Amino acid sequence: MTSDHLEDEARALKQEAFDWLIRLNEAVETPGLRKEFETWLYQSAEHGRTWEKACRMWSSMGTATAFYERSNVPAQRRSRGRFLRPRRVFAAAAGIAMVFCLAYVTLPSLLLRYEADYQTDVAETQNIVLEDGSTVTLGPASAIASDFSFGSRSVRLLEGEAFFDVVHDASRPFHVVSRDLDVEVLGTAFDVRVSEEGTDIGLERGSVQASGSVAGKEINERLSPGDLVTVNRNDGTLTREKLSLADIGAWRNGRLIVVDATIGSTIEQIRRYHPSWIAVPDTGLAERKVSGVFNLADPDKALVALVAPHGGHVRKLSGLARIVTGF
Repeated sequence: MTSDHLEDEARALKQEAFDWLIRLNEAVETPGLRKEFETWLYQSAEHGRTWEKACRMWSSMGTATAFYERSNVPAQRRSRGRFLRPRRVFAAAAGIAMVFCLAYVTLPSLLLRYEADYQTDVAETQNIVLEDGSTVTLGPASAIASDFSFGSRSVRLLEGEAFFDVVHDASRPFHVVSRDLDVEVLGTAFDVRVSEEGTDIGLERGSVQASGSVAGKEINERLSPGDLVTVNRNDGTLTREKLSLADIGAWRNGRLIVVDATIGSTIEQIRRYHPSWIAVPDTGLAERKVSGVFNLADPDKALVALVAPHGGHVRKLSGLARIVTGF
């Protein structure tokens, strides 16, 4: 295959990605449209990479829209490129399109779809019995991969949150591995959550040992019942809180409990329960710390309760998206 042919294929794929940006921004979302788009997106890893590049380009164009609309210079319009339909693209709301971009690029990722043995959708939970009899309650928009080969018991938490009730087997320690930590147990019940900020571990009964190297810091913590340990992925900071046993894995009963967490990370958790897409463009608001209990049965009210005390507002874009702003 010649380099010219490869370049033609890349240009055609980029055109398809921009066409999808326009369709998703202008059309009324339906299950059929979403299915058609996901079929295209997951056709290959290259489709995913091209989509992400298109999203980034669209985002940068959004900041330049006003300039282009004021400037009526033909040469500048021609410089927008053969892959764009100028009037349609710049008349569209780039911010709304970025909501689509963020949703489809990050949740779920191509890698997650291929790796997971068990995976849930938004607002869906699943009860799983593993081959050793241990049980897993898999939270919404979450995924795990299990490996029980060669006498070992290992589960990787790829995304989201899961509550484990592990059958005791002294000869085969049970490991739950997140992006940051390896949690080793013999027989116990505990909750693990992974997010963009790091990993949370809450212990209901028994004992677990969490270890790993995070941001150059060695982590080696033993948890007792009621302990909630949070490890920040960016700087390796570890915090330990004490909760009532009923509050460990409280999401199973529709409650989201956060302790000294950022608004951004809390919204990341609410996203897994909300049928619409949620964007938080205000980084100042997203970085504020909060503590509280939020009702996951009504994620819209949970969003308002989360940001309103800090001057934030939740702006609805029909049934498709929520934009959380600090003004």
